[in-house]
Amino acid sequence: MNNFSRKDLQSLESAAIPIVKKAGKYALDNWNDIHTKTLKNERDVVTNIDIEIELSLRDSLHKLLPGAGFIVEEGKSDVKPHLNWSIDPIDGTKNFVNLYPLFSVQVALIFKGRPILGIIYNPVSSQLFVASSENRAKLNGDLITLSPRLNINSAIVDVDFGGNDAIINWKLEILNRLAKTVYRVRMTGGFGSVYVLTGAFDATIYLDPQKEEKYIVDNAPRIILLQEAGYYTEFLEEQNRKFFLAANPILAKKLGSIILS
Repeated sequence: MNNFSRKDLQSLESAAIPIVKKAGKYALDNWNDIHTKTLKNERDVVTNIDIEIELSLRDSLHKLLPGAGFIVEEGKSDVKPHLNWSIDPIDGTKNFVNLYPLFSVQVALIFKGRPILGIIYNPVSSQLFVASSENRAKLNGDLITLSPRLNINSAIVDVDFGGNDAIINWKLEILNRLAKTVYRVRMTGGFGSVYVLTGAFDATIYLDPQKEEKYIVDNAPRIILLQEAGYYTEFLEEQNRKFFLAANPILAKKLGSIILS
């Protein structure tokens, strides 16, 4: 599948984990010391902490794999043909700025457009999610298992609308279909895809159509974690609009039929 053996990826996991945890500790230690808040666009902000962590991660990961490129959130990307690190120094910067304790440091290694290693660290809860190809997904060292809830009427589903308001009616229509069937619909701004792995949610759905390749790169750590935990992860199409669905394979089939009805 790639030029890295299973043992190679295990070694990379071990080497990258302290780098990511150090970045998370820096975010936590400086949570009340945010000097600059700059709007990246009409929705997103970037802080001095984002930039400092990104530079530190980039330097450390370059030493780990000198031949890899970088796809980054805040600075200038340096994309190589086949192998790239993806870095989100603080996923959930708005939460971070508003002192809401739901943010994380996210890193992934992408080979030919597909994630082969992913690490997500929430320094507030000390939750460390790690996965690489054929090495299973782990939370704080313990293997992650599939959510046992298969009854759709008991399911808690996370829905992320994304930022495209031009198709808000389509999104609301799907939300309405889900709300009538599942136990609860939550909206966490994308964090549900991580907490499917803990059992807090049973499925995550992303309703902001974009190129599949871009979504995979932007969400690489989450995707490899979900896949290595055994979850169904797929892009489906409704009214010529693609959306992303991740869930236990049995539950995913039921959710897909509701959305596509």
